[in-house]
Amino acid sequence: MRGFVALIVLSAIFLFSCKKEPDLVGLDLLPAGDRLNAGYMDTTTIVAYSVREDSVLTSGMTYGVVGSIYDEVFGKTTASVYTQIRMTSNAPTFGTNPVVDSVVLVLPYYGLFGDSTAMQTFKVYELSGSMDVDKKYYSNNTGIAYNTGSLLAEQTFLPRVKDSIFIDSSTTKLIPQLRLKFNNLFGEKILNAATNDLADNDNFIQYFKGIVITVAPENTSGAGSLVSFNLTSTLSRLKMYYHNTEDTLVYNFEMEASARFNSYEHNEYIEASSDLKAQVINHDTLQGKNKLFIQAFGGTKVKLRFPYLKKWAADKKIAINDAQLMMYNAGLTSSFNAPAKLTLRAIINDTLQSVLVDESEGSSYFDGTYNDSKGYRFRISRYIQQLLIPATDDKGLYMFVPGASYIGNRLILNGTAAPSGKMKLVIRYTKIR
Repeated sequence: MRGFVALIVLSAIFLFSCKKEPDLVGLDLLPAGDRLNAGYMDTTTIVAYSVREDSVLTSGMTYGVVGSIYDEVFGKTTASVYTQIRMTSNAPTFGTNPVVDSVVLVLPYYGLFGDSTAMQTFKVYELSGSMDVDKKYYSNNTGIAYNTGSLLAEQTFLPRVKDSIFIDSSTTKLIPQLRLKFNNLFGEKILNAATNDLADNDNFIQYFKGIVITVAPENTSGAGSLVSFNLTSTLSRLKMYYHNTEDTLVYNFEMEASARFNSYEHNEYIEASSDLKAQVINHDTLQGKNKLFIQAFGGTKVKLRFPYLKKWAADKKIAINDAQLMMYNAGLTSSFNAPAKLTLRAIINDTLQSVLVDESEGSSYFDGTYNDSKGYRFRISRYIQQLLIPATDDKGLYMFVPGASYIGNRLILNGTAAPSGKMKLVIRYTKIR
């Protein structure tokens, strides 16, 4: 009978050891023969609060975002696109006595964030400042000058991001797109250009430095939208229709190979909710106990750390088997979808961050995706193991929407001391005696 029981125990151990769950992190570092005690903890103190995102890299983006929204929680966000316009051929000629008929900027839709019934008024100005295709531009850049007296277009419209369209009398459907009609100033500048100005694109972008597509800030709380466009689509064109003494023609300009970037302005969060302002303006870290705020478009992120982990492990030998950071949507009534994914970065200093070692284990291990529990989970076992090393300098983590989002994600999370669904770190560990 004893032999039979022993066989069952050994079989159970064998089955447990064959599990593919990453629950044995750190044990390969321990001396053989140590006696082991399993432990579980979900009461780790977390200090977390929202801070402003410095900026995000937006140069060379595929998708451009234009519009303004007055979010009842996050306040005003206004987005503009700065871009060069390039010729599609060198030294174009326009025939005898060319005359501009019309100029249309074609922008295929990618998506919309906010109120789909909100009208938008876009304005397009000629840039007076230069851009460089080899230079990096960030979301907080508003330093490229333009002349408000050189208004090239102004159009009020309802974004129809899902409706295909017909052009003129054509029976062929085109994908949803905005067709922004310019005045003739641009076309006349092209037709009146000196031959050398149109010799190639290097000369042309000195002659015509580019455009900014912008919009006035939304002033009604709960109103507005941000609209994104595919700037590298073959349909994205500035089309100049003209005629000469022989024919009626069209010449296309493109943005795909141009210097371009998105600029996002949040009006210093003056119009944001009081609990968000307390964190990002007044730096009240205690407010993070209630709610935490994450906004894409170079908006806000969460800074967090585990200040007492080293003290907890100071007099023990601890091997972290599994550590999962869990957080949940605050569940506020909102028409905004939660971001599909978040990410974490370890803070090195005020300007540098590093990828967590756990992320190298793959996305299914590291996770960060929005789940059926209306929340997010990160597995950070190796990161926590590193924190327990006395010499490790712990400056904390940033949590944010990865990349330069083009659909305007924003998120409100339960804080570290919320009545239910609070942010927590769940640790399974082995204590060695």
